[in-house]
Amino acid sequence: NAGYECDLCHDKFSRAYNLKQHMDSDKHNPSFPKLHRCEDCDRRFKRKLDLVRHIESVHKMTKNYSCSMCSNSFARKDTLRR
Repeated sequence: NAGYECDLCHDKFSRAYNLKQHMDSDKHNPSFPKLHRCEDCDRRFKRKLDLVRHIESVHKMTKNYSCSMCSNSFARKDTLRR
């Protein structure tokens, strides 16, 4: 359910927090500190942990967290809890 849309590029997000992160990211903020770069897609992250999560969930599509109620799998534990 994508209830939040970026006015600049029209990417859609299910939570306001994710839209805020998107707006603060290197995509729209030229002063974003470009410390950790993904070699696969050139996205950049402030924290190495965020880069690792990105690689695991987007490029490797690793889904280690399975829901016992619906049997869906997720890349991150916080996504499973939702």
